[in-house]
Amino acid sequence: MAYSKEDIIKEYKKLRTRLGRPPDSKTFYRETPVSKRAAEGAFGGDTFSKIQRSAGDEPRQFATPGRSKDEFFEAYGLAVRQFQCLPTEADWNHRMIKPTPSGYRRKLGLSWSQVPHAFCDWAVDRSKWQDVVQLCNSGCAPEGPLGKRIAKEPAEYVYLIKCGRFHKIGRSNSPGRREYEVALQLPEEPRTVHLIKTDDAGGVETYWYNRFKDKRTRGEFFELSTDDVRAFKRWKQIW
Repeated sequence: MAYSKEDIIKEYKKLRTRLGRPPDSKTFYRETPVSKRAAEGAFGGDTFSKIQRSAGDEPRQFATPGRSKDEFFEAYGLAVRQFQCLPTEADWNHRMIKPTPSGYRRKLGLSWSQVPHAFCDWAVDRSKWQDVVQLCNSGCAPEGPLGKRIAKEPAEYVYLIKCGRFHKIGRSNSPGRREYEVALQLPEEPRTVHLIKTDDAGGVETYWYNRFKDKRTRGEFFELSTDDVRAFKRWKQIW
């Protein structure tokens, strides 16, 4: 069942009244009909904190006091440097590396597939991390729990198409066909600028939507600068 933001906030407040205190996320999803997936669909990343703020409560502090954004990205960079590849979420958990992937979601609002993007943005002016940036940009296949590379074929593409002075960001399993479909809808001929191969097109697309949210004009169209396009083109494949 789909829930609106208003429905979810109402369920949160009802549970808060019943408990006599603000519920934590585990209690909320266990004691209300709202599933985590439904809440994420309505609120996006950092879901439960947004629900709490919308209901007038202050989110609880992160479980590891004092851990900064820099420390999260340094931990990720050190792991990638050690593995010489992008670790999967399962591999990270198998090796019991801290912070956990759920920590990255809670603290930074990032899905695991978005972490390499965000790391490169953070490290772009930090010379000591440029070797890791290159590994992230190479999009190499992830390393499995036993150190064996896993060849995983991406299912979709996230594309950047130029239409006049605007750019369109979207996803498709057939970008050539998508360019043709876009051409039928527009007076100006579109041109595919870049494609990113990935098995998590939804997460990668959401990352770029959030990054360029202030430059969004309508729908999937954005008014991007040369630097914005260059940043998008740094990525070739992510899985």
